[in-house]
Amino acid sequence: MIKVKTKHGEFDVKPLSFKERRQLHRLEIQAANIDGDTMDFGKYVEMIDWVISKTIPNSEAVLTDFDDNQIDDIGAEVYTHLKNLNKKKTKKSE
Repeated sequence: MIKVKTKHGEFDVKPLSFKERRQLHRLEIQAANIDGDTMDFGKYVEMIDWVISKTIPNSEAVLTDFDDNQIDDIGAEVYTHLKNLNKKKTKKSE
């Protein structure tokens, strides 16, 4: 487990496995609009929900006191943290 600090508190987060990182990559591609500069917000929220469910143990209980916008914020910050970890892994392998 790793600790991720967000503006809504600190959360224990489980790192993603290789398989889960690949699943996340596919979700990112689905959320991105390849033909333009917009993102499919519905797909983006699905991706954030997936990140929350895969990485925050007992996420329903842990996040029950937060409103939906706060949960989205937390999920986005966890997502960003995970992406930064992947960048570090990539730099180490170069």
